[in-house]
Amino acid sequence: MAAENGCLNVYLCGFMAAGKTTVGRILSEKLGRPFLDTDEEAGRRQGLTAADIISGKGLFFFRELESRILKEMPRSGLVVALGGGIYPEGEREDIFCRRGFCVFLSAGLETLLKRAAGQAKTRPLLYAAGELYAERLPFYRRASVTVETDRLSAEETAAAVLDLLKKRDLI
Repeated sequence: MAAENGCLNVYLCGFMAAGKTTVGRILSEKLGRPFLDTDEEAGRRQGLTAADIISGKGLFFFRELESRILKEMPRSGLVVALGGGIYPEGEREDIFCRRGFCVFLSAGLETLLKRAAGQAKTRPLLYAAGELYAERLPFYRRASVTVETDRLSAEETAAAVLDLLKKRDLI
């Protein structure tokens, strides 16, 4: 199984401030794989930050841009930090969970809000965090596995994900 699935993309999903980007960078380094953050890639393509895209062009435009990025990315060999609003559903569930390995980085809303404190400028949807969290949680739970991160550092979270990949013979 390792030879067949060893290069599947590893997708990190979860709510804002779950640690997807930080953990993704650590995993990328440890696995020797390229790292892609869909929010950062969307910003790079538009020459703006993700927050500026959402504020200026709207959330629908931003989600469409993220969907294009997902469809264009290679199907193997990456560690991918997904935007908080991209979660396993429909076509994306097939990409993340069937043709990749999707890890939900879970944390309680209180933890997430503490982590995001002072970041309202870079997180334009923070004002609606409670409502969005409740809306998105059932979708995040469709991921291949869940790692509870409330009491873990980014390094510890990355180690937990690596352990899961090893146990499933994916690395």
